[in-house]
Amino acid sequence: MFSVLEAIFNLDAEDITEKLAKYTAKLLAENNKKLYETIYKDMKNLYNKRSNYIHGSKMNSIKEKDIDL
Repeated sequence: MFSVLEAIFNLDAEDITEKLAKYTAKLLAENNKKLYETIYKDMKNLYNKRSNYIHGSKMNSIKEKDIDL
């Protein structure tokens, strides 16, 4: 899913987590500021967990609730 979002937003190598969270939140929340903040926070958290897992973290911190989200 994150690879798709990276491709949609055509992200470069700088500040990927920040940009991905911001652009996804803007797309999904439209003009709802509270929803934007929730999605932004969730996306940053999930992308960091994804990065830790993909880049060899010895501990898988991805939980069932993360998958549902």
